Amino acid sequence: DIIWRFSDGEDGDDNGYADDICGWDFLEDDNDPWDETDGGHGTAGGIWSAGEANNGNGMVGTCPNAMLLPVRVGYSFVVDVNDFAQGVVFAVDSGAWVVQAALVGVNNTAFAQSAIDYAYSRGVAVIASAGVGGSAQNDYPAACERTIQVNAVQKYVGSGTTGEEQFPPSYLYLGGQTNYGARNTVCAPSDGHSSGAVARSAALMRNCVGSMS
Repeated sequence: DIIWRFSDGEDGDDNGYADDICGWDFLEDDNDPWDETDGGHGTAGGIWSAGEANNGNGMVGTCPNAMLLPVRVGYSFVVDVNDFAQGVVFAVDSGAWVVQAALVGVNNTAFAQSAIDYAYSRGVAVIASAGVGGSAQNDYPAACERTIQVNAVQKYVGSGTTGEEQFPPSYLYLGGQTNYGARNTVCAPSDGHSSGAVARSAALMRNCVGSMS
């Protein structure tokens, strides 16, 4: 509603993006970054990181007072890293403190690394998903230099059958849909997938940055 009401076709701040009132869509190159997929991956990420209490979604984000800048770079969590790179540059130039990238690229380009380097030079953290393959493979952009790669851990819940009772309750178990490996920087609790872990880690980083500013 805000975009529809206040868009006038003008680039009022001369940043190259007309009517970027609520972020930008680098997939369709317009000012409406609405999450159009049935899966709602981007929307879910926003809830995990910044959902407010009593919002009807049944959960509170790690940083419920955070301000979000929606930047759409793909249909779901699989993207062209060049679109991701454009989104990073836009977010940094728009004043973002943290880039939450719960996504995996179908490619790897120098542009993606340059965008992450640019964010790093401006003091902006890029929190990226380790991927959802359940293996030690390297996915991009998480495997790029100067990203904070995150995967998921979850509390072990045994069914009580013989053999499982020997394991104590612990958060040392990897989520079933998360990648792992030497490039991983942070492990965060999630429901088995890296996307939730990225959202919660990005929100925590935003809290830390806010407390230092």
